[in-house]
Amino acid sequence: MFAQFQGSYARVETSLQKLTDSIAAYNPSVRDAQELLAADEAVNQNIEQLVTHQQNHQRLVSLRATADSLDATIKNTIRLLADTRREIQSIPTVDSEDRREVGVEELLQYANFIAPTTVAPTFRKPLPDEQMPKKKVGAMDVGANGIATPVDTNFAYTKSGEEKREAGPADPPAPAYDFVPWPDHGKIAAGALGDIQKMLDAGQDPAAVLSAEEQAEVDRKRKEQEAEERKKAEELERQQRDAFGDYSSGRRGTVVFNPDDL
Repeated sequence: MFAQFQGSYARVETSLQKLTDSIAAYNPSVRDAQELLAADEAVNQNIEQLVTHQQNHQRLVSLRATADSLDATIKNTIRLLADTRREIQSIPTVDSEDRREVGVEELLQYANFIAPTTVAPTFRKPLPDEQMPKKKVGAMDVGANGIATPVDTNFAYTKSGEEKREAGPADPPAPAYDFVPWPDHGKIAAGALGDIQKMLDAGQDPAAVLSAEEQAEVDRKRKEQEAEERKKAEELERQQRDAFGDYSSGRRGTVVFNPDDL
């Protein structure tokens, strides 16, 4: 680039010197003037090329800085991932023992074994008598809405023992049921599992038995196929009947052979 600028400046200087000499000799040369203009245009082109070169150089410098920054970020990320992986691998496992598969029959046997002494997690036992809140005699009962109900102090009328027996308790105590963590045998036998067991007892494969919807679809397709075959058979019979009818009508009558006619 520097040698190119030197050549263009030397060309301008030479052209200018020739034009000055021709003017000093009172004989201006048009060719020298045109040469000076061409040399000046060459200098301008070199300057524009130098500006473009400097812009590209600045862009290259900026791109190198961006590339260096991205390289540093990638290296830091990889280093962080390696450290994290090393920390994860250094964490001891909580359950390092070998696990074994538990079959359904073994699980049901264990559940049957612990059922008499096990209740649901949400089951709450009744509070003992000593922890129950004691109700004061003669005190005013407080309702749910906070309004106190005064105690009835009218002793003029009291119910006899016979009337109390007739009235009886308002709500009889509900019978206590034992907690069962799974359905009883009757419910299981009435459901899908019972149907599968009946199929197995009968020697059938439950996987090969179709559901009600699938069986209905199969019956529908079979009926459509039978109707189509019946229609084809009727059409074939009709065609044969038409063909034999035309043949019988077109042939001549049957001649009976009699030897006496000879």
